Amino acid sequence: MGEGRGITMTGNEDNYIALMACILSNKSADAAIKSIFNSRDGSENMGRPLAPINQDTVSMAEMQKTMTYKQVGEQFGLSAGAVFVRIKRYKLRMLGVPSS
Repeated sequence: MGEGRGITMTGNEDNYIALMACILSNKSADAAIKSIFNSRDGSENMGRPLAPINQDTVSMAEMQKTMTYKQVGEQFGLSAGAVFVRIKRYKLRMLGVPSS
């Protein structure tokens, strides 16, 4: 059914997720996103220590400002989807939202 069709990632997906979280929870963007990623007891990252930030991921985020996810992925031997997920998690972490 979906064969031959690629997924186009624009980089705006994070914005749509944040907007949806705000609308559904009737909270500010920060509060809505934090409530999604916090554990039930309110502790961030569910008690696990945060792993160090991979320098490749920082480089990917910088490169993605002027390149497509596919082009960045080719530089690192990754798919466009893998690059997208790494950059998304990196951006969320920079906002103080731990990933699950």
